[in-house]
Order: sequence, then structure tokens, then C-alpha cells
Amino acid sequence: MAGYATLARYALWAALIIACTWFVWHMASTIHDNIFNDGRAAERAEWLEKDKDRIEEQAKALGEAMDRVAKQNERNITKTMEVVDERDKALAKLKNDMRTMRTNTRGMWISAKACDDSGHSSLSGRNDDSRESGGADQIRLPGDVERRLQEIGELAGETVIKYNACANKLRSVAKVVPNK
Repeated sequence: MAGYATLARYALWAALIIACTWFVWHMASTIHDNIFNDGRAAERAEWLEKDKDRIEEQAKALGEAMDRVAKQNERNITKTMEVVDERDKALAKLKNDMRTMRTNTRGMWISAKACDDSGHSSLSGRNDDSRESGGADQIRLPGDVERRLQEIGELAGETVIKYNACANKLRSVAKVVPNK
């Protein structure tokens, strides 16, 4: 039995050594983790403080940029509305001028010589030198031809007005190269 007592004693000592080792290891790792986590928390707080300053600077810069963009948008909207109003006035004036021209003229006339030169033999023989509309040397254009010519003239005027409006609108955004 004496052998078992020694063996039990050694087992108790081994258990005590293992328990002490575990206790020391646990304490050391807890202390290490706490020191590490405290250091990490301190670094994180420092980083967050620096990052907070950076974020505040970025927010301030972003706010200023947004103010500049809003002012530029306001200027662009104002300029666009001015250009659109100017274009609308020019189109209204063109339509009014075309309407006035239609009511004040007695139609569109072409010289008989131009018709003779074009090979229309049915219109030849008019040689009066009068230069007035409806004179003997002039022939009135048919109504559909007259209407199409007026539409072409009006469309050409609208195209010029719209081109100028587009050039004025884009002038603040891009360099407009004039036609040569």
C-alpha cells in the first residue's frame, strides 16, 4: 500500500502543478489580452479622433462644394430660362412676320423669262418689262408651291433661331466654335 500512497501523492502534486500552471497561464493571458485590448482601444480611439477630424473636414468641403454646385445650377437654370424666353420671343416674332407677309403680299410671283428658260412652252410669249407683282412678265406661283416655299422659309428661320439658342445655352458650358 505504500506504493499506492506515493503514487497518489505524485498524482496530487501533478494535479496541483497542472492547476497552478493553468491558473498562471490564465492570469497571464488575461493580463496580456487586457493590455492588448486596452492598447487596441486606445489606438482605435486615437484613430477615430483623427478620422473624426478628417470626416468633419470632408463634410465641410462637401458642403462647400454642394453650395457651389447649387449656385452654379441656379445660374445655369437662370441662363437657360433666359435663352428659352429669348428663343420663344424670336419664334413668335418669326411666325408673326410670316403671317404679316402672307396677308400683305398678293402671292409669290416668278418672271415669265425664268419659266421660258426652264422649258415650259405653255408659259412663253409674255415679254412685258413691268417689275410689279402680277405684271404681264410675271406668273403667280400655284398655291401649294407658295405654301411649301413659305413653310421652308419658316422652317429655315426656326432652325437658325434654335441653333442660336442652343449656342447661347451651351456657351456657358462648352466652347462654341462658330461656322466658317
